[in-house]
Amino acid sequence: MIKEKSILIKKGLKIEIFSENGILKRISISRSLKKNGPIKEVREHKLLMRMVLKYLSKGKDEFLKVSLDLGGYTKKEQKVLKEMRKIPFGKTVSYKELAKMSGNVNSARFVGNVCKKNSFPLLIPCHRVIKNDGSLGGYTGGLNIKKELLKLETSYIAESKECI
Repeated sequence: MIKEKSILIKKGLKIEIFSENGILKRISISRSLKKNGPIKEVREHKLLMRMVLKYLSKGKDEFLKVSLDLGGYTKKEQKVLKEMRKIPFGKTVSYKELAKMSGNVNSARFVGNVCKKNSFPLLIPCHRVIKNDGSLGGYTGGLNIKKELLKLETSYIAESKECI
């Protein structure tokens, strides 16, 4: 049973954070009719909420600092999730490349299924995994959200290069 829930609406995205007894259980990303909205924050999520806000408004990816409980996944799935977490901000890899990175050479479909099961989008950036031909593939939150997150990341990278 989920005990704590925080909600953030920013840039047309609704991000919900769920935990139980202070342990992060899952994150949900969906579309919001509102561009920006009120924040409902529980104490246990304060630091993570700040990180999400920095990600959405400043392009800062500090999510590696958050420890995750991957106990609900098999060892093979955990390896994929750990490798996926290493994909840099603004970069993409194919399902096939991620399969190789995680030691599952011919398992692109398996990697896609792990992405689909990912309970921690943003923290484990499954939106950065695309098809071998460069098309988006799938995304549990919907392809529009995947597209928007990738666009957000590349726009911050472009801005930072302009400042150099």
